Order: sequence, then C-alpha cells, then structure tokens
Amino acid sequence: MRLSFLALLSMAAAASCSNSQIYNDATVLNVDGYKWFVRETNDPGIWMAGPDRGWEKKMFKVEPGFYARNIKAIEQVSGCHYERGSAVNRNGYTWAAVECGSL
Repeated sequence: MRLSFLALLSMAAAASCSNSQIYNDATVLNVDGYKWFVRETNDPGIWMAGPDRGWEKKMFKVEPGFYARNIKAIEQVSGCHYERGSAVNRNGYTWAAVECGSL
C-alpha cells in the first residue's frame, strides 16, 4: 500500500483550498497544544497532516517532534495506526498510509 513520492505530491497539489485555512475536507484538531489539520487524500488509506495555518503567514520552523505530531494527528483522526515506512515528510507536511486492522 505504499505510494511513490511523486504520486503523493501530485495528490497534494490536486487538493483545493478551504475553510479550515487550507483544505475544506480537513479535520482540525489540537495536537500537543498546536492546531493541526488532517485529511484523507483521494487515494483511500493515504492521509495527509500538517499545521493548520493560512498561506499568508510566515514559514514555520520544523523543530524536533514536528513530523511526529503529523503522525499522531493522522492516527487520532483516522482511528488507525500509520503503516511504518509509508510516511513522506516534506515542508512540514506528512503523507502516510494507515492500517486499521490492528488498532
């Protein structure tokens, strides 16, 4: 269930802007005190997460634990474990496959 990096990026590029500051089909939640968005991509079982901020704001600093928050947010919203080795991290965002059978 792994997708190539290019396929994951093309899915992100096809997504539309939204009310949740970035995506209209995203769930917004707090993870460790930060506002995060999570959404399932057009490919079932592949989820995307990142900080819920408008594009007009300054670039944020990716600090230790940043991408781990993305995975934590994906697991909370999807209700599934992320499939180890499937995560692609880029510019503060994470795309990852999930496995729902063993939660």
